[in-house]
Amino acid sequence: METTYARPGAEGASASRWRLLLILLALLLSGSGARAQVTKTLPGNYASFAAAITDINTNFPTGA
Repeated sequence: METTYARPGAEGASASRWRLLLILLALLLSGSGARAQVTKTLPGNYASFAAAITDINTNFPTGA
């Protein structure tokens, strides 16, 4: 008769890795929504397309 032994807590190790992965994924996804969104319309907010582009280039961050 052959007896096999499992180390204590071996089943929980896999579950804790998944839990850690989910927590890290949630943190990464929550940080990506930090950017503000602004809706502007043409011609409502701007007289021309060039005026809208100028406003975007001067007032919004470059993402760098």
